[in-house]
Amino acid sequence: MTRRPGPKPSVVGLPLSARRGTMRPFELLLPLTLAGVALLATSVDVPLCAQETSQRVWLGDLSERQVVGEAGDPVFGLLSLIVAHPEGGFVVADLYYGQVRRFGAGGGERWSSGAIGDGPGEFRTISDLEISEDGGVIVLDPALGRITELSSQGEVRSTTRTPRPVRRLFPRFGASAWVVAPRDDRTLWLDVTDDGLLGDGFQSLPKEVSFTHTLAGEPFTTASDLGAVVVYRWSSKMVYLDEYGNVRGVEDGVEEIAFPDVKEYGTAGDIGQAARRVDPDATWAARSVSAFAGRVYVLFRGRGADDSHSVIDVYDEREMRYAGSFRVPSAADGIAVLANGHLATIENAFVPVVKIWRGLDHGSGS
Repeated sequence: MTRRPGPKPSVVGLPLSARRGTMRPFELLLPLTLAGVALLATSVDVPLCAQETSQRVWLGDLSERQVVGEAGDPVFGLLSLIVAHPEGGFVVADLYYGQVRRFGAGGGERWSSGAIGDGPGEFRTISDLEISEDGGVIVLDPALGRITELSSQGEVRSTTRTPRPVRRLFPRFGASAWVVAPRDDRTLWLDVTDDGLLGDGFQSLPKEVSFTHTLAGEPFTTASDLGAVVVYRWSSKMVYLDEYGNVRGVEDGVEEIAFPDVKEYGTAGDIGQAARRVDPDATWAARSVSAFAGRVYVLFRGRGADDSHSVIDVYDEREMRYAGSFRVPSAADGIAVLANGHLATIENAFVPVVKIWRGLDHGSGS
């Protein structure tokens, strides 16, 4: 297997420095923030580990341990993202209020930060969250074109403008931090320099992953024990990266789903308008991804998942192979595996809540 040499990690980490009411423009902007990044063919040889079967192996049952927000304290608006905090608990993005909110291991709210707006510490959209090495939270707002770093107590530490359209933060490699951005028809991994600017990084382009338009390649990313993992909303492809961002391998999920077509629509008249959208008949693959103890957990939103339950597919990170699946007896919009090994899900049906589940490490295939 040939790997593209990755850059050496930086000697520093990322040096980036309740509002209630009616329907917010924030909610309407959400679909516009979900553009992916195109990965095209190169000379890099990467193993493709396709699964031969679409038959799932069901693991032990999950049991509900706690519900955060069910009694209206705290009150959530529209939960879009959840990430585990290494010190315990989790962090969520609440699009309705334009806030980032930190919760402890017991489910209590420790702090909330932000509001809808353009000022320091305010957000128009939140398309990704990452946890910094000192326990702070890094927030990506593609509508404002900036990355905001919050301290471990939720205070605004710094703000950095992104020089290019950035859709996803990327997990740290070594002591550095990275983001993914579309650049023409390629994927660019941007490095963070010592002075806090986003500089040209390097390109990592697995030839097995290709699609005709960035809309069809919307990614989700997670840090992992060996580096990082990329999954896709519209395809079962999974890209495994090492600690420096080199591609270790590409795998198809337990159900192989190809990247869909992107259709163009136009209107007649003196002023023609054009729009693109993913084929409405396309099958969703992933909605969220998390990693814990050598395993990768993918929230599957395609066949077999409906409004009454969700499916989480589990993969062995080192072997890059399918390891089984869990049924979640409710409709999840995002997942995170917490520091204590429990599963956290966000749900927006009726009353938005965060549910904590036990049982990820229980049971055998059935």
